[in-house]
Amino acid sequence: MDSNLDHAALWFHDAARPFVSQRILTDVAEALEIHSAVTVAVPVTDTLYRVNQEEQTVNSIPSRADYMRAQTPQAFDLELVSSAYMKALAEDTPIATDDAGIVRKYIPREPIYIVPGDEENKKITYKEDL
Repeated sequence: MDSNLDHAALWFHDAARPFVSQRILTDVAEALEIHSAVTVAVPVTDTLYRVNQEEQTVNSIPSRADYMRAQTPQAFDLELVSSAYMKALAEDTPIATDDAGIVRKYIPREPIYIVPGDEENKKITYKEDL
């Protein structure tokens, strides 16, 4: 949030990413001065398969250049993210896997700016992640 309180923002960061760097935090804060929606992501390095779940077969292999892996933090103009969540809560089953997904689904015309993430900002979900 700006020191003069002209621009309220809401940040989201999951506790499963304890290694977020000061560089990422600074980059998100600076991007939020220009953009209303900011997320962090890193390029995909693995090959991705679009699959037929029933047959367990490969349908297609999309270009990795079109995909990134989401990280946190994510930050949004307070009015924007509040509006998105109000729309989501009005539905019986809002579907999104993160806060940027809520904004993307319920306010689809709002661009979500991507700050480069870092492989060190990894998510610890399983003991093997340590």
